[in-house]
Amino acid sequence: MDRSQNWFLVLNILFMFPYIQALNLTVECWNLVEISLNAAGNYSRPYIDVDDLRATFVSSTGISMTMPGFWDGGQTWKIRFAPIVDGIWTYTTHANDVGFNNQTGFIMCTPYTGTLSIYQHGFIKPSANNRYLTYADGKPFYWLGDTHWPGFNIAERFNE
Repeated sequence: MDRSQNWFLVLNILFMFPYIQALNLTVECWNLVEISLNAAGNYSRPYIDVDDLRATFVSSTGISMTMPGFWDGGQTWKIRFAPIVDGIWTYTTHANDVGFNNQTGFIMCTPYTGTLSIYQHGFIKPSANNRYLTYADGKPFYWLGDTHWPGFNIAERFNE
């Protein structure tokens, strides 16, 4: 290979790097991933004209989840997903627009390394007896908050 071919190869790799990165999504468990898709057609009534945009995500352990998509303006549509187990998740999109029908990709989900409970233990759900809330891993969820017991009082005046 001569010197000009080497430079050509290096420049091509550098220009392709952002596209390669976009295909390989990496996220920590329980965190949000947003996939952007561009419609092939122009729609005057996007909510009516595009029928049931969704993506099916399948984990390396066989867990399958289907998430709906939404219109984000113009020709852009998005699908949001939060993986619930570590590993590789593959996805396939489904819709009546060829621009985002049968799009495939994968997401690499790694263990969460931060300190937020919602990301350490998973989403909140009802307990087995439906009397309290737990995280996805079964740890109890303690809701702490403040209530303004006196309600409206003289100190709170509103414009009339």
